[in-house]
Amino acid sequence: DTILAFFSIISLFFLVKFIKDENSYKNLILSSLFLCIASWTKTSIYMLWLPLTVFLLVYLYMHKRTLTAKKIYLLISFFVIMQIVFWGGWKIRNYYVTGYPEFSCQAGEVALLWNSPYLISYQEGVSFSEAARMIYEKYITDEEQKLAEGELDEGALNLYKLNIAKKIILESPVDYAVVI
Repeated sequence: DTILAFFSIISLFFLVKFIKDENSYKNLILSSLFLCIASWTKTSIYMLWLPLTVFLLVYLYMHKRTLTAKKIYLLISFFVIMQIVFWGGWKIRNYYVTGYPEFSCQAGEVALLWNSPYLISYQEGVSFSEAARMIYEKYITDEEQKLAEGELDEGALNLYKLNIAKKIILESPVDYAVVI
């Protein structure tokens, strides 16, 4: 967490410098680079690119002195560095090594055994632990047995969990948005 905070703060430092120094490419590129390095330390920062891109879009729209072409180049450079070079590269690496292009091998487990129980707990009026137990008993017992016996690898189990979680969440996205 300390390394994550360190690189995140450096990224925000360069983002503030970008805003104060009249939209310098150097500062924006350094901000996105350090944000990517932070995401490699812990995947919790993986989705921070979305609010930062929206912030940059609004900021650049309101900044009248910057040419439209430069605004577009700035947004594209921020997006390309993070999404394609760093995270896309990491996903390609994961696909090459494991056969699955997920950013993290824990994405399915977190979605199914953390996010989904909150939704079910909210909808059915049961405790979080009860909802997590219900999900585990319904979906995981047989799959983890297959993993233990070597019939299923971790990437396939992660993908299985992720698909089940998506199904649960997409059945009621409004409730999920309220819970999260």
